[in-house]
Amino acid sequence: MNTAEVANLRIEAQECKGDKGLRALQSVFGGASLERRALIMACAKLLSPSATLEGSWCAYQLSNGGFFMTPPAPLRIEIPAAGVDLHLCTEAAGVVCSLYAYERLAELSGGARFVVLRERLMAYARQRPDRTAILECLCQRDGQ
Repeated sequence: MNTAEVANLRIEAQECKGDKGLRALQSVFGGASLERRALIMACAKLLSPSATLEGSWCAYQLSNGGFFMTPPAPLRIEIPAAGVDLHLCTEAAGVVCSLYAYERLAELSGGARFVVLRERLMAYARQRPDRTAILECLCQRDGQ
């Protein structure tokens, strides 16, 4: 398979229900899975201060080896300094929150593992129909 064929492969997201979600968390994050889950949720609260984030979060595994979690309801992402005020569906909001968390984890750990997870999730984000809104949240954060 050449590079162009790989670039054109559709990345699929599969929801991990019930115990599969917990196993997916553990396979991605190891023994620190609950702390990593809490960080993704903290990113959601930072980006959506008015949101009630209680309830069941869903885990998704990507066909390219990526992973993300979604909140129980759509989120209003607010980045006042950048003029961002967007309503995102649960999957898009989860992608944004997970990307923020991976970046933070990469900074804290200095490890390439979270950089790879971020790259895989970004590849999926770029294929989504709501990619413009997702990328706006990320670009505004970076000051671009």
